[in-house]
Amino acid sequence: MEKEILRTSKKEVGYNICTTIFIRITVLLMPIFWANVINEVTSSNYDGAYRNVLFCLIIIVLYWLSEYINQIAVYKLYNRIYFNLTVKAINGISRNSLFSLSRFSLSEYLNILNNDIDVISSYCTNFIARVMRVLELLIIYYYFFKVDFYMFLVAFIISLIGVILFSLLRKKTARNNLQRKENLDIKTGYNHEFFVGIRDVKAFNLYEKISTRLFKGTEDYLAINAKYNINLNGDKFFITCFIEAVKYILMFYGVYLIGVGRMDIGMLVVIYNYYAKIVDNFGIVSTLNVEKVNLNVSMNRYNKIFEHADYNDDAIVKNRDFIGKIEFHNILYGYKNNPTLKDFTLTIDANSLTTIIGKDDSGYNGIYELLLKMNRQHYGTIMLDDIDIKNIQNVTYYNTVALVTPHPFFFNLSIKDNLLIVNKNEDEIKSICEELKIDKLIKALPNGYDTIITDDLNHELRSMLAIARVLLKKTKVILIADLLYELESANFNLVLKYLKKMSKNHTIIILGRELDTCKISDKVVVLDKKEIKEIGTHEELVANKGFYYNNFYNYGDKKEI
Repeated sequence: MEKEILRTSKKEVGYNICTTIFIRITVLLMPIFWANVINEVTSSNYDGAYRNVLFCLIIIVLYWLSEYINQIAVYKLYNRIYFNLTVKAINGISRNSLFSLSRFSLSEYLNILNNDIDVISSYCTNFIARVMRVLELLIIYYYFFKVDFYMFLVAFIISLIGVILFSLLRKKTARNNLQRKENLDIKTGYNHEFFVGIRDVKAFNLYEKISTRLFKGTEDYLAINAKYNINLNGDKFFITCFIEAVKYILMFYGVYLIGVGRMDIGMLVVIYNYYAKIVDNFGIVSTLNVEKVNLNVSMNRYNKIFEHADYNDDAIVKNRDFIGKIEFHNILYGYKNNPTLKDFTLTIDANSLTTIIGKDDSGYNGIYELLLKMNRQHYGTIMLDDIDIKNIQNVTYYNTVALVTPHPFFFNLSIKDNLLIVNKNEDEIKSICEELKIDKLIKALPNGYDTIITDDLNHELRSMLAIARVLLKKTKVILIADLLYELESANFNLVLKYLKKMSKNHTIIILGRELDTCKISDKVVVLDKKEIKEIGTHEELVANKGFYYNNFYNYGDKKEI
C-alpha cells in the first residue's frame, strides 16, 4: 500500500531517498572520526588528531545542510501525497450514492479528510526514513559482529525482545486508537451542531442542555486520548529504558576488552555511539510499529469512501449529444419492504414539458434521485435515448441532465461567481438574470453581483438564482423539484412561460404541486402510493373525472394544489 501511494510522487520520493541516505552516512561516519581523534591523541599524534577534528567539522556542516535539504524534500513529498489522497477522496465521495453517503456523519467525513489523510501522508512520507533507519541498524549490527560476537549477540537479542514486546501491544494500541477516532467524530459532530444551530440555541435558551452534551463529548474524547497516549508512551518508555540499561553492561565488557588488549579506546567510543543509535533507531522502529497500527485504522476509515463508489469512466457511451427521451422500465427503488417507487414504468418524450404530481408520500422524489444517479434501483432500467444511463459516462451524463430543488445549495461565493461556475459567459449570465427580472434586484444589493450568497439573502431571490443557474447550465434535460410553488405569482408565471418556451428544444420535468403547471404541460403524470395512477393532459384528466380530478382539481383553480 505504501509503495502504491509513493509511486504517485516519484520525483519527491527520489529527492527524499538521496538526502536521507546522505544523512545516515554522515551519522555513521561521525563516531569513527571522533574515535580516530581519541586514538591519535592517546598516541601523541596531534597532527592526525587535528585532521580528524577538521573532518568532523566538515561532516557536521554537511549533516546539517543535508538535514535542511531533507526537510524541504520531506514536506514536498508530504504535500504531494496529501493532495493526491484528498483529490482521490473527493472524487470518491462524488461517485457515492446518497444511500452509501448516509453511512457517514459529517464529522466522520471531515475527520477522514483531515486527520486520517494526515496520518496516511505522514506515515508514507516517513516510510523512507524508517527504511533507512533499519538499514543503518543492520550496518551497526554488522560492525558489532566484526568487533566482538558477544557484543553483537547481546545487542541483537535485546533489540529483538523489544520489537516482540511492541508487537504484542499492537492490538491494544489499535483498539484505543480506533475508539479515540470514533470519539473525535462524535465531539466534532457536537461542535458542528452547536455552531450550525446557534440561532435556535439562543432562541430557545438551550445553551445549558446543549453545552452539557458538547462538554461530555469533549471529556470522553480527552479521556480516551489520554489513555491511548499514556499506554503508548508508557510501554515505549519501559522497553526503551530496559534496552538503554544494557548499554552499560556492554560498556563494562568493552572496558574489559581494552584491559586485555582486544580493543582500543576509540573503538569503545564508536560502540558507545553506535549503541546509542540502536536505542534511537529502536525508538524510531518501534514508533513505526505503532504508526503502522494507526495507519491501518486510518486506511480502513479512508477506504470506506470507495466501498460503494460508482466508477463508470470506461462506460460505453461518452462525448455525445442526446435528444432527451427518457424511459423508466419496471423500476423498484428504495427499501424493498417499503419502496419509494414500485414497478414504475414511464416514458417521457423528448422536447416536452412533463409535470409529475403527487402527495408528499407518493414517491416522486425517487424520480429525480434516480435520474441524477444519486441512488441506484434494485431492478429495472432507466433509458436515455434508448441507452441505459449506467452505460453513459458520468461526465457526459451530467452535461445532459441538471436539477434545481426547493433548497438549493450555493457555495460561499458571490452571486456572480456561483453563476460563473456553471457558465463562464458573463453576458449570458446578465441576459438570463434580465429575462428572469432579477438583474435589478441583484444590482440593488449593497455589493451587487459581488454579494456573497448566505442564508440571509432573500429566499425569493435565492430561488430565482437557482432557476437562473440551471438555465445557464443549458442541459438537454432539466428537472425542477418542488420549487415553483414557493415563488410569488409574478415570478411563478414568468418562469412557467420561460420553461414552456424552452420545452420546444429541451426535456423539462417538473415535480411539484402546481395546477397551473399541469395546465400547460404536454403530459401530466399522477402518482399515488409509489405507483402511477393516471397519465394524460390536464384537460383529459379533468374530463376523465378520476383520481386527478377528485384529489387535485377539485381543490380549486389555484396555483398550489
